[in-house]
Amino acid sequence: MNNIALATSYPVQVIHNFGEGHFGSAREPVLRRMQDGSLLCFHYTGGPWEPHDENCIVRTISLDDGKTWSQPEVIFNHPRRATWGPELFAEDGKVMAFVHTFNTDRWYGEMKTFLAISSDSGRTFTEPSMMPGPSGNVVMRRTIVLSNGDWLTPCYWQEHLSGFTNEFTREGFSQGGEWRFRVGVVRANNQDWKTANVVGRLENEHCDLWEPNAVEIAPGHIVMFMRASGTGVLYRAESLDYGRSWSEAVPTDIPNADTKITLLKIRNKTILLNNPTSRGRSRIELWVSDDGCENWATRIEVARLKTQGRAGVNEHYIPAMVCYPDGFVDEAQESIYVAFEDGACHYMAKIPLADFR
Repeated sequence: MNNIALATSYPVQVIHNFGEGHFGSAREPVLRRMQDGSLLCFHYTGGPWEPHDENCIVRTISLDDGKTWSQPEVIFNHPRRATWGPELFAEDGKVMAFVHTFNTDRWYGEMKTFLAISSDSGRTFTEPSMMPGPSGNVVMRRTIVLSNGDWLTPCYWQEHLSGFTNEFTREGFSQGGEWRFRVGVVRANNQDWKTANVVGRLENEHCDLWEPNAVEIAPGHIVMFMRASGTGVLYRAESLDYGRSWSEAVPTDIPNADTKITLLKIRNKTILLNNPTSRGRSRIELWVSDDGCENWATRIEVARLKTQGRAGVNEHYIPAMVCYPDGFVDEAQESIYVAFEDGACHYMAKIPLADFR
């Protein structure tokens, strides 16, 4: 565990320390088990920060259940547009990667969504092709398979309500105008992306809603949580008809440090991976609900900062954050695999299911 400036409750493997290489900023690991048993992780990196025209997606692979990892390899890049954080969906022997590209001068308002497919456990992918209709202009999050067999993918997009000719500038993260995030879902009937269509438009006049995740708590009953910038809590919306219509998004009492979450399902349990602080991405916790996301009786700390600091590119850097948990449930291994990051280094931990059964 060289150079890990975090306190962790479980043994942690370093997937890769991007602060020691040429990739620059490194965010948002996305981790999945492949059909051949290997672990595939995508990383959002390239350039000194995001959004930046050099942003790209790299891949690492582990053949020994996360003990060691291959060196990062660029897997998706665009010569004239930046890429945005990807998503991975593995189903029926195929790995589906959602690849997003955008024009950095317009922040995330010109997002284009592509699909690339692998039939060899993520070793090779088809050339990305654009998603159909409106689903080709959103950011896709984690896809779930509903009880009726349909695929549902929470998504978000940015609407430019003013600032028609303005440009985004990173200094102070100033925006070109009133550029607001909205949330919906992409539904694909009969597990066919050709039928994909965007449903819903969740908004709030007081905050940006984005980076949603969803879970089906009963047949047709879906709960979706989303990041709500500036509020210090997660927002929640529900559907009772397999995602065809949605309630209004309302605030919850779940603290969130204005960051991305992950929802998982294990039989009748819902798992929430979250930064449960109203300010500062200082720790990641795993919460468990047995009653459809109403109460969270079990709460397990996964990782936290030892010392609040600021990231630097050297072997003694002190992370300023620990955040963006992602992962999957592996019932054969009796564990939840969790990937997370501190802005430079990406990690993996395994949490035994026995710890909250």
